[in-house]
Parts: sequence; C-alpha cells; structure tokens
Amino acid sequence: MIGKGNQISPSKLPGFYCVLDWFYVTNLWRELRDGCQVWVARLEKININQVSWWAAKVYSPQADSEHGLLITLPRSSCMACHEESDAIFNLGWACLNTSCQRYFDFGVDIHVPDELLDYSQEFLDMRTAFTGPAPGPLAPSLPTFGPKQQDGLVGYEAAFKKGICCQNCGCCSRRIMWGYWYCENDCGFVYNLPQPTLSVQQAFLGNQKPSKSNQEFYRHGVTHVERRIGAYQVHCYGIPGEKDANGVAPIVGHIYHFKANAVINTRPDGPDDLFKQLQQAQLGLKRNPAKGGGGKYLSNSSLPTLMLISPSN
Repeated sequence: MIGKGNQISPSKLPGFYCVLDWFYVTNLWRELRDGCQVWVARLEKININQVSWWAAKVYSPQADSEHGLLITLPRSSCMACHEESDAIFNLGWACLNTSCQRYFDFGVDIHVPDELLDYSQEFLDMRTAFTGPAPGPLAPSLPTFGPKQQDGLVGYEAAFKKGICCQNCGCCSRRIMWGYWYCENDCGFVYNLPQPTLSVQQAFLGNQKPSKSNQEFYRHGVTHVERRIGAYQVHCYGIPGEKDANGVAPIVGHIYHFKANAVINTRPDGPDDLFKQLQQAQLGLKRNPAKGGGGKYLSNSSLPTLMLISPSN
C-alpha cells in the first residue's frame, strides 16, 4: 500500500491510500546509516508480466532460460573475508558481511553523506523469476454467508461490518449503510447479502433472560391489580403521591401494562407482521461516525433511529 503523501511515486496517486500489488523479498542486507546498522529489504512485484498501474514507463523483461533470471546483478568477492556481495550502490562495491573488517568500506577516503548513498539503476532494475506459490487475487472476495448460514447469521454480525473492495474500480469502501455496501468512489457498484426475515422469537427470545417476578417492580406504596381486558392480561400499577397529615399517600395516577401473548402477536397486522415489515422496509439506516483515537470511526448507531420493543409473552 502507498499513501498519497509519498514523494517518490513515479505517477500521480488516484486515492489517499492505494494498493499496489503482491511483492516478495529478493534481497535482505544490513548497511550503515547514521553510524548504525539497519536492515534493508528489496521487494519485487511477483507478476512482472503485467504492467503496473503506477509505472511511469512500460517495462518488458526478457527471461534468462538457463538461470531463470530476468536481469542479473554483478557480484564481487571480498579480499578480506572472501564472501560475495552484490554491487548495489552507485558509489561502488562494498562488502556487506557485517563480521568482516572491511564491512561497508567503499575504498574511498572521503565521507559520503547518507543522503548521497543511492542505489544503482542496475540494482533497481533487477528482475528475478518468482518460484513460489501463486498468491491469489489481490482484493479479498466479497463477504458471503457460505456454510455458516445454518448458524443463523443475518448479515449484521461483526464479520460483516468490515469494508469491501469494489469489484468495478478497486476502491476500498466501508460499510456505511446498514443494509448494503456501496462504492465510495461513486462508480455505481452496490453489494448486499440476502438477509433473512426473522421472527420475533428468533430475534429476541433466544437472548432474553428469565423475567423477574412482578412483585419486584412495585413497592413503597405502589399498588398492583391484575385483570384481563379482551385478549390482553393487564397489570395496573397505582402510583402514590405525597403523604397527607394522616400519613396516607393517595393514589395520584396509574400505569397500565398490557401484556401481549401468542394470540395478540399472530393477529393480521399485529406485532409479528409489524416486525417483519420493519425488516423488509427500506428505511435508509446508516452507521454514524464517532470521533476517537485521532480519527473518525463508524459506530453501530444509525439515523433515523428505531426502537424495537419485544412483545411480552
């Protein structure tokens, strides 16, 4: 991946962050920088037969049939340790064996500043035939339920809150909308999962804890009367006011709790049907950004906000 602030990119970057390609390490060595030994790795693109989108010029390598090398690099042996090292610097050859007494010695009497110690064009142009396994597609596949659909996944779990790579333009896009993904590069790509319609029992009852006794919800003068009105079992709670001169707190209001049941829930256009309609409606729910850690992150909140209350049984 490369950032838009990169100063040595040979071409203009189309996005703030851009994915390059699959690479592998061809050279690994240590060199002196500011008097300290630092590890340096040279990466090479695996598929060199395909022109890179960021390339400033088209490069067409020709393979060496005997060694499998596309462009070789001169190597020399050190007179002190007799180990070979590649010629990678414009300044000249130096032994890269850190245990050698002539390590990183270019044989010049003047001090060369680190910023002037650049790599030779031959080293930069070197190409090596890749012999490892194919790395697969660069972009991850779109999320699917797969065999886990039998586990009751509905498409809102943590695994499905991640972003996707657009199948049209390659833009990495977040899951902003609750119901689907869309390309943030405005290329028109939209992707969604076939989310199942859940029943009230599937959505709520499996996660409910055993309810507490009604006795725990009224005390300190609150009265409770239970009766049946139509198909509802109604609990009436009397709310006491301030105590009078005789120490009696008169009832100043009532709260009626109409408890639904299977008969109520399954009526046409009843709670069960309403819950299904809410799942199938296009409500435009989206995830809102929340500030934190120096940036903005998508939260689980949405606009407009809906409060779904599970009917009691």
